[in-house]
Amino acid sequence: MRQVILLRHPKLTDFWSEYNAFQHLDLRNVFGGGFGDHVIKAKNTTLDVFGGGSSNQEYFAAYSLVTANPTPPPPTISAPQPAITRKSREAVVGEELNTKINSRTTISERFSLYPNVSLLGDYRTAVGCQRSHEAENMAGLAGQLQRCVHHGPAERLERQ
Repeated sequence: MRQVILLRHPKLTDFWSEYNAFQHLDLRNVFGGGFGDHVIKAKNTTLDVFGGGSSNQEYFAAYSLVTANPTPPPPTISAPQPAITRKSREAVVGEELNTKINSRTTISERFSLYPNVSLLGDYRTAVGCQRSHEAENMAGLAGQLQRCVHHGPAERLERQ
């Protein structure tokens, strides 16, 4: 996921796509815009807050839901689930914290909340952290962890 935040100015520059096999998500496309501002801007630390809106399109793959059979044999029952395409609108709110540990090392953290305004009660969260280290006279090294989760009743996906 790649996002660009232009602080203190409206923006319409976010676009990203993602894939998640555990949620049977083949593709999620998001296009959005909003605003942001520095809450803290010090020599080694910045804390930014942002908000806005986005358009979300998700493609969930077909899969089989396997459950235990209460009256075996067979020991399990397989229920096919259809592929689903979902289009919705979301609000976006979040924060990003960047801290420079020393002259070469920076640690960043970001949290975003995406409440779905098309399907009230559904929302997504994205949490990420990154450590980057600049090496002398050569390329730097960076490591990033990110987790994006869809929260909402599964039956909502089946009804659409």
